[in-house]
Amino acid sequence: MTELETQIGTIEIREAHVNDAKEIVEFKNWVTGEVDYHTYGANDYKICLQDEEKIIEMFDQRPNCLFLVAVFKNEIVAVATLSGGSKERVAHRGNIGITVAKRFWRLGIGKKMMEVIIEYSVENPILTKLELLVHQDNRAAIKLYNQLGFFREGLMQRHFKIEGRYYDGIRMGLLVE
Repeated sequence: MTELETQIGTIEIREAHVNDAKEIVEFKNWVTGEVDYHTYGANDYKICLQDEEKIIEMFDQRPNCLFLVAVFKNEIVAVATLSGGSKERVAHRGNIGITVAKRFWRLGIGKKMMEVIIEYSVENPILTKLELLVHQDNRAAIKLYNQLGFFREGLMQRHFKIEGRYYDGIRMGLLVE
């Protein structure tokens, strides 16, 4: 789909394929243990290989969804999803989820993946609004989303509970046309 040139080399950003399913499950299970910004922790992504394959196929078949992977030297280093609503009244809304492996932070991968999602949404006749939820302490992500035009829509109090402590989630949106 697109290439990102970085100081460590070229990173390919493309749509996920069914044959990526095993690596995506493995990636999600270890990367979410790196920081506490995710809705699940290390080894807490309880999706089996066959279900992950079905998820990828669903994203491929629905006209308001996109599943991206970032690949460096044949290794998935980031994933991003755009899930458009499945019902007519909410089909115009796309929910974004993105995860970049910590050792690949600050290379522009997250920004590039978000730009691909925004461009896809602008060109998509169904999508008119993008939404995401970000952990209150994920300052770098909040800054990036603001730079890309996202605005704060609300605060989800006690959205995360990690090791007995509560954290808020910040709801952000972007109108696309």
